[in-house]
Order: sequence, then structure tokens, then C-alpha cells
Amino acid sequence: MKKILKWGGMILLAIIVVLLLSGTALFVKGGRAAGQQYMVNTGEVVAATDSLAVVHGQRLTTIYGCTDCHGQDLSGRVMIDAPPFRVVASNLTPGLGGIGRNFSTLDFDRAIRNGVRPGGTSLLIMPSKAYHKMADSEAAAIIGYLHSLPPIDNELPATELKPLGRVLAGSGGFDVSSEVSEQAPPNGLAPAVSDQLEFGEYQSKMLCAYCHQNDFKGGVPMGPGPVPSDINPYGKLPVEQFVETMQTGVTPAGKELDGEAMPTKVFKLWTEEELAAVHAFLASL
Repeated sequence: MKKILKWGGMILLAIIVVLLLSGTALFVKGGRAAGQQYMVNTGEVVAATDSLAVVHGQRLTTIYGCTDCHGQDLSGRVMIDAPPFRVVASNLTPGLGGIGRNFSTLDFDRAIRNGVRPGGTSLLIMPSKAYHKMADSEAAAIIGYLHSLPPIDNELPATELKPLGRVLAGSGGFDVSSEVSEQAPPNGLAPAVSDQLEFGEYQSKMLCAYCHQNDFKGGVPMGPGPVPSDINPYGKLPVEQFVETMQTGVTPAGKELDGEAMPTKVFKLWTEEELAAVHAFLASL
């Protein structure tokens, strides 16, 4: 009996040692992944600072969801503080604790469209895979608006990949590079809303495809919450019903869309003409 207990204890100890060594290896691997510097190719954006562009940039920060994370005044907030990681939407203003104090136009562009910090490391959670498809003209307007923000003092802790998060990253359970785009973003002007199909395609491929995939059929989990659905059938709705669904978050059948997964509060701010253009593109598929 003593021998059995002795051997059982040795086996248990060996298992614990193996688990500790494996966990340490994954922790180190995850830390290296989080600290990796990416050589990204950037666009050549010049911040648009005329009054009309700044007003346009302000609207874009709202309809593209920037204020959803960074707050209505863009002074930032702690979004998640969980065992794997702490996610902080930065203070974008030039106030105390704000990145606007020292971010250049290039720094803002790399953060928005490439998903990296000035030093080239991943921002971890920033929907840059969507914003990477943003045209120069819109990026210029947004950055021009960010440069115009009044200073708001809000000193926040940094986004942090905690030990458990590093182990998850090391094991492949969390991809720290998922939002990094190393290629240069597209150049040129965003389509005018009057060019209905072109504007609808631009918005759909930038925003809708981020969750619903490039074929708009969804089906790929994005994390906790509902799996993004196939949105092709929405193109078959009458345009009035589509617009109403996007703005109210309720389908013609009376189903309420998940407001956390589907940004209906953002789409409420879109014009009917903009949403009709998205519908026209979906209807053309």
C-alpha cells in the first residue's frame, strides 16, 4: 500500500511539474507574441483640418462606432477587466492621459487602419480589419477631427494581457495579431452616397463583412454571443423594411436583434439614403 501511495505521489508530482513547465512555456510564448513588432505599410494620409472636413470626421467617429468604445467625448474608458486581459479604449484627446498629446497623423492612421501602436505592437482589440478598408478621404477627416479635440483629462491604465491571457495567446486560444493589417490601406476617395451601389458596396465590405464574412453568409463565431447570421436575405426585403430593421433593431417578423452583437444604436444615426445604399448592394448579390 505504501509503495502504491509513493508511486501515486510521484506520478502526481510529475504531472504537476509538466503542467507548470507547459504553462510557463505558453506564458513566455504568449508574451513574445504580444510584444511582436509588425512592419506595416501605411497610406499617405494628410489630416483634413478645414471646418467641413472636421464636421464630417466628427460624424464618422459616431457612425463608425468610435464613440461606442471611446465614449461620446472620446476621453476613453476601461471596457473589460477580466482574468485574461484588461481592455482599455484610450483617451484620444490631448488632455492628461490622452494619446492626442503626442500622436501624429501617421500614429493615428496606423492605429485605426493597421491596428498597431507607434512602436509597431498590436493594439490587441481594435477593429482594424474593418477600418483597414477605409478610404484615405475618410481616414483624413477622422484624424483631422481627432486633432481638433479639446483636452479632457482622463488618465487610464493600459490595455494589458494578463498571465492567463498570455497562456491563452501562447496556446493559440487568443490571436494577438488578429486585427493587425500589414498591407497598406486603400487610397483615394470614399464613394459618394449618391453613387448608390458603389457606396453600398464600400460600406458593406468595410463594416458588414467584418462580422458576416466576405460572402455575407456569416456562420463564423466572433466570441461569446450569437453567431453572425446570413444577411443575404435582407437584400430581398423591401427597402423601407430594411431601413426600419437597421434603425430599430426589430425585424419585420418582430424579432429583436441582439443590441450587443448588432450595432443598431449606431445605425440609428445613419441616414435613410445611406442604409438604402447598403440594401441596394445586398439586393444586387
